[in-house]
Amino acid sequence: MPHCDPVGLVHSLESFGSVDGPGVRFVVFLQGCALRCKYCHNPETWSAEGGTEWSPEKLFQHVWRYRNYWGKKGGITVSGGEPLRQMDFLTKFFQLARARGYTPRWTRPVSRSSPMTPPTWPPSIP
Repeated sequence: MPHCDPVGLVHSLESFGSVDGPGVRFVVFLQGCALRCKYCHNPETWSAEGGTEWSPEKLFQHVWRYRNYWGKKGGITVSGGEPLRQMDFLTKFFQLARARGYTPRWTRPVSRSSPMTPPTWPPSIP
């Protein structure tokens, strides 16, 4: 059986973000989150339905075009929704970024109402 690249469901893209990490950021908001945090900033991303399908390669090609705006402090942030719901897609996207010598950030909801504890990023991801 041939290996298929994962497909990510992207809610929206922000090419000039300034609040989701240091510097100017390209922010990828992924679709889907089951946490339902009381003070969520992005409740429109909760539904697992909807969003636009992207391959990791196509999305990275699109994002990488904006790198000149990031400077030394900015970069890529993947948010949501809950990015870890699309781990295969996120892993492949980060591998593409790291192949270009860049380490993107990911953000996840942090809420006292959440029954989840923050995950540990698997050290096996290159």
